Amino acid sequence: MKITSSFPAALIFPISLIVSQAASAKIPVNVDDLDPLKECKRREVKLSENNNKVYMYGGQSWVKNGTKTPFQITNHYLRIADFTTARDLSDSSILTAHNIPGDITIYQTGAFWADSKRVYVVGGSVNDEPWLSQSGDFLPSNFSSFKGDTIFSYDIDSDKWKFESAVQPNTGAGVTDSFCCGSFAYNEGNGKAYYFSGNNQPGARSLDPDSGPVYVGRTNEESKGNGNLLTFDPTTFKWTNVTTDTQLTTTGTENGQMVYLPGTTTSSGGIAIQLGGIRRDESDPDANKEQMESMRKVLVYDSGTDSWYGQATTAEGDFPPGRWYFCAVAASAPDNSSHNVFMYAGEAQDTEGKEAYSDLWILSVPSFRWIRVDVDSPARKSHGCTAVAEKYMLTYGGVPSGWGEEGDKDDCDQTNYGLRLFDMSTLAWTSKYDGPSSGKNGVKVPKLVYDAIGGNEQGDATQTAPTAGFETAALSSLFHRASPTTSTTSTPSSSTGSANPATKKNSTNIGAIVGGVLGGLIVILLTILAILWLLKRKKKNAAAASAPYEVHGQDIYPREIDGNGQERKRNVYEMYGDVERPPQELPAGHESPLPQHALLADHVRR
Repeated sequence: MKITSSFPAALIFPISLIVSQAASAKIPVNVDDLDPLKECKRREVKLSENNNKVYMYGGQSWVKNGTKTPFQITNHYLRIADFTTARDLSDSSILTAHNIPGDITIYQTGAFWADSKRVYVVGGSVNDEPWLSQSGDFLPSNFSSFKGDTIFSYDIDSDKWKFESAVQPNTGAGVTDSFCCGSFAYNEGNGKAYYFSGNNQPGARSLDPDSGPVYVGRTNEESKGNGNLLTFDPTTFKWTNVTTDTQLTTTGTENGQMVYLPGTTTSSGGIAIQLGGIRRDESDPDANKEQMESMRKVLVYDSGTDSWYGQATTAEGDFPPGRWYFCAVAASAPDNSSHNVFMYAGEAQDTEGKEAYSDLWILSVPSFRWIRVDVDSPARKSHGCTAVAEKYMLTYGGVPSGWGEEGDKDDCDQTNYGLRLFDMSTLAWTSKYDGPSSGKNGVKVPKLVYDAIGGNEQGDATQTAPTAGFETAALSSLFHRASPTTSTTSTPSSSTGSANPATKKNSTNIGAIVGGVLGGLIVILLTILAILWLLKRKKKNAAAASAPYEVHGQDIYPREIDGNGQERKRNVYEMYGDVERPPQELPAGHESPLPQHALLADHVRR
């Protein structure tokens, strides 16, 4: 692993933010264990893919500290995993780590995404774990008064960070507070970032290595839920803040996932699925404030019309149990006749000991059918994932149990640096990456899915609506327009951003195009043959009308009387003969028949 830094370790935080501490405290730690390559495990890291590179930001890491119990620190590296070529996850060159300077806030939650030029960070609650330099110095740099109105960005080419104030909406509520724990999705088709629901918890920070974290601004109990949809457009650098229908949505759902269906994303919008999470609804004081959202129903968001819909799901047998702290990505069939959301692991509300799930499910849309994948997977919660090369789900980090000190005792997760790769076509975990998607190496519909919804590995789904039908005619119309069709698609969307969203590719029904072209050529050929036949017939008729003919052996031509009262035969002249003859004057008052080339020209004019 390559580690880079634009700042000396001792100077990575501005002096203005460390005046409260005269000198950095030293934490007893094995310095070698602070190497990002050797960290024990990690959680709540955000992932976003673009151009077959995966960017990883934020969260916490556990360090071994020699033979002692591992402890948590802030993850202050931007990690970049390179999937531009085929390779194995064990390849040490696959991952690089870039030190994040101290004036860039490390959020535990919030919005994180990458496009072809920049990586963006905005808004979440700040991380409360200590920030250690590579030499083990404690730095009180994990704090910021910046909130949703400040956009942090990383220039990929120059390896430089900066921050800038966002433009606020012209009307309605602004985006100036913290936003935490909601669902984030990036639509690469229109280049916009979306953040739904959650709350305004600002987080906490550690003042020194020996004291517990303190809240920044407000406590958890003082935080309020947010049912709005926040949208950021990097082109205009502007936020919009739209209130949603809370009867359909909620006033605060935390740690669910919002995933764009890649085959539907275009420059004018796209379709996203919102699923899972835990509901904290302050609108009803008597309601259960911590209720898991049921997987029997999901929300559908059309960003093209800014419309929300609810839709019941179906399943053969059991439905997946409600959960939070899971991850999800989506892949579309080559012909866009189905879109499959892969949901992996997470945690239930009532799990004893806070153990994580290890299950993996597929929600196939537009049939809205849950399908369980029978595959042995490690138990994980608070892990990050994204789609890579259209056909893989890459996961990073996560823990099998615990949140605080109880998680410190879990085994380390150091195999392949915590990276895992799931092939969404073969439905198997693998360490082998076959390279960017193309041709036979592209995404295919899994057999498990097309056995359930009809079709084949290229698509051709026959079940293109829920068993009981769509809940609204508008939702039915939305998916009728979206599938199957020729649309711009990207590397599949993910719950933490995509990539994809990389240059989009046209997804087209090749058979329909070939058939259409051949049919058109046949019609054109028949038309040409018909015109030639008509012209030949016209020419033949015209020639017959001007040719000599006989009646009872006598040739019949117009006759002329000479001065002696005798008939004399009129000379006939050839128009295109080889013998040149002088011009001949026609008898007065006589109309000459038109030659064949003139007849044809006159026919064309008519």
